[in-house]
Amino acid sequence: MAGPTTTTPKLWVRSDANVYTDAGSTLATNTQSSEQWNDQSGNGNHATQPTSGFRSNFATNRFNGLPSLQFSRASTQYFINAFTGDPKTIFVVGANTETSGSHNGCWLGGKGDGSVNVDAYYFASSGDPGGQSMSFSRATSADSGSATDWVGAINRMPSGQFHVQAGRQNGTSIELWVNGAIIGSKTSSNTPRAITAAVIGGAYYEQSLTLFGGNWLQGEICEILMYDTVLSDAEMAQVHAYLVGRYGSTIDNTNYTYPSFDGTSETLRILGSADGVYFGDILSAAFTPHTGTVRDPSLIQFNGKFWLPYTSIGLSGSWSTFGLASATSREGPYTWQQDVDCSGLSGANAVWSPTGFIDINGSKYILVSISTTGTSGNFKLYYLSTPDFVTFSAPQEITGVNASYPNAIAGYIVNKGGTYYLWLKDQSASYNVVMSSSSPFSGYTPLDTGNWAGWGTAFEGAYPIPLGGSNWRVYMDNFGVTVTGPDYNGGECHSDSTDNWATWSTPAQCPAKGGLRNGIILQKAPSTIAYLDRPLRGLTRGLCKGAT
Repeated sequence: MAGPTTTTPKLWVRSDANVYTDAGSTLATNTQSSEQWNDQSGNGNHATQPTSGFRSNFATNRFNGLPSLQFSRASTQYFINAFTGDPKTIFVVGANTETSGSHNGCWLGGKGDGSVNVDAYYFASSGDPGGQSMSFSRATSADSGSATDWVGAINRMPSGQFHVQAGRQNGTSIELWVNGAIIGSKTSSNTPRAITAAVIGGAYYEQSLTLFGGNWLQGEICEILMYDTVLSDAEMAQVHAYLVGRYGSTIDNTNYTYPSFDGTSETLRILGSADGVYFGDILSAAFTPHTGTVRDPSLIQFNGKFWLPYTSIGLSGSWSTFGLASATSREGPYTWQQDVDCSGLSGANAVWSPTGFIDINGSKYILVSISTTGTSGNFKLYYLSTPDFVTFSAPQEITGVNASYPNAIAGYIVNKGGTYYLWLKDQSASYNVVMSSSSPFSGYTPLDTGNWAGWGTAFEGAYPIPLGGSNWRVYMDNFGVTVTGPDYNGGECHSDSTDNWATWSTPAQCPAKGGLRNGIILQKAPSTIAYLDRPLRGLTRGLCKGAT
């Protein structure tokens, strides 16, 4: 069978192809145990389990209509295959199904030469149903007692959620990918060691060359591809596109697009996510401003282009413009178009957080936070109308806000059920609050005030995106906080509601290599949303827009 790239996998097993209840004669049917899982690469690296008590079960219609092999940790279910060499690129499609407690489960392990005292595994996950950790490691000449080269992701993958894990490693680096986006990496000059066999659903204890009894998988596997070459970025994308074609949009990293700035090099990154939780780089150098900074970027799609307004100066000094760039694709690269002048508002000398907004009647706007007394003074919320994101009116104040919140930033508007809701940050009290009105730019009155959602004062720039039905997700920046190690700097978090904004979950971090900083979510429109007349756009430090 031809592989998804011109490079042929060394091992390729698929749950919908040649899974047998015996040694290769009788195809497995639903709930039957599996003795042999045939390699589709043409290399004959079939996965086998001759002991009947250790066999995984074949299950139909598990992920996008395709079957899986289900592994029970308690029953010690696993396969062994004859892979030899150095697996440099690996893809695994599956789900961890732990339902209680915590446990380290290995998706895939390797058997080495017995020269070092270390358990050899490539993918492992651990944690309880609330959110599992994931890691990718490799065996190297430097190992002694534990794997030296590994990279992990924090507890964010819910139990039972199917996803794609991928690992890529060579002599200088090791990378962990989730759903087509890189979420962690480590630089290393250690020499990878070859393996003489691979175990699916478990790991080896290296020195004794015996199976490691503590790391059996509780989960399901649909497909594995192992390459003994380092796939290029283009080939990684090609394999993932093939997997999206098989398993559907829930693993498509273009479902959510996030532009993030790093605050040092002033280079904008574009990140993608399949589930709106794990984000990874799509283009690491998508835009560099012609002058000044790039802060608070937002995205909006209109007339065949993606428009990117951003704060163009910084957090000090005096300025009356915001930057605007555009691209023909959401991932970029983006090209600077103009610095939009807000001096039509007399005295404007600090312009923050511009974001696009399209009303239900098709009218287009940019929302901004402007101060006439510098960054240490009070900000008000304004809007600029535009027919085309090329020409703009002078700023007009959004009325009703200032009486309740004289220092307001991070404005976001969404129309839900015919009512306009304005989300903003009350700078004076440091809470994210909500106002409501029958009009997008006037007559706002307070709705949810103070610490109404239980998020406290550590966050700013909260904005909701629809997930379908009564389900919503708010993104917000935990500003000034560095969390969970060098690969996860930056505090972009999310909080979910399943009851149409009545209650919200405790904010949890969105993992991303290099962190996420005060960016946006550009979201593909959920097809199940019936109560939005059409997707609305608008936020500061985050923009939700249904892409068409």
